[in-house]
Amino acid sequence: MDAALVIAIDVSGSVDTSEAYLQRKGVADAFLSKEILQTIQAGALGRIAVISIDFSSRFYNKVIIPWRVIGDQKSAADFLRR
Repeated sequence: MDAALVIAIDVSGSVDTSEAYLQRKGVADAFLSKEILQTIQAGALGRIAVISIDFSSRFYNKVIIPWRVIGDQKSAADFLRR
């Protein structure tokens, strides 16, 4: 992998529903963008590893999407469908 990326979404009590949606939409928009996919593919191996975690406090963190490899539009879309 060219990089390992941890996406941590804040779901603590200070985040309301619209803010949580905005965080998730931002991640989705980024991974579906042509520019991000081109950047990923420009790496030496052309792929990265990504995991998505909801975090709140020490005892309320949860892996939402386990480690996945993203290297093209299909793998990015599959990551987001999870």
